[in-house]
Amino acid sequence: MYQPWSIVTSLFMHANFWHLFMNMLMLYITGQIFLQYLDRKKLIRTYFLGGIAGNILYMLAYQSFPVFAENLPVSYAVGASGSIMAIMAAITFYRPQHELNLILIGRVKLFWIMIVFIVLDIINIPNGNAGGHIAHLGGVFYGFASQYFYRSYTTHKRPKKAKKQKFATSYDYSQRPVSDEEYNAQKLKEQQHIDTILDKISKNGYDALSKEEKDFLFHYSKK
Repeated sequence: MYQPWSIVTSLFMHANFWHLFMNMLMLYITGQIFLQYLDRKKLIRTYFLGGIAGNILYMLAYQSFPVFAENLPVSYAVGASGSIMAIMAAITFYRPQHELNLILIGRVKLFWIMIVFIVLDIINIPNGNAGGHIAHLGGVFYGFASQYFYRSYTTHKRPKKAKKQKFATSYDYSQRPVSDEEYNAQKLKEQQHIDTILDKISKNGYDALSKEEKDFLFHYSKK
């Protein structure tokens, strides 16, 4: 209460080098997955609000449960873990079937990785760093909740009425406005197609392209 800004500044503080290193590694991995489907603005918002949610749950738990009373005077939370867990939970809710290729394990769906993280946090609360594990769960809660309400909002949102034009204009009514997710997915699909074409050119030359591939490359270069 005497340092309210610390609920945000603590997200950028770490206990030691390895704490910072592991959090930044996880932030890079989860952030890259997040940006494949959602935009940078949502990533930044999820980082801040997810971390704040984790800190709030940590504070509430330590103030509410007698088991933490002994540690309360000397307990503090630092680190970006709650924010990172919020990012991971959000993208898991959005794309649970996304796969990661884990060393020595192989391809695993994001959904199962998220489940393992949640279970480990829950069972390790009594084994030390309880505040950290609780903050992780607060971030997870925010990540899931943010995507749940965002999906509900976009599903039930009424389309805006078009403004009346002063002059006559032709429109293509067969197309509807696309959402951020549809736009990002389309851009990703286009980029993957471009990568395939460029790879084909590097191996076999431009003449190996089909007419459709040449036309696509020509139109894409004009964007």
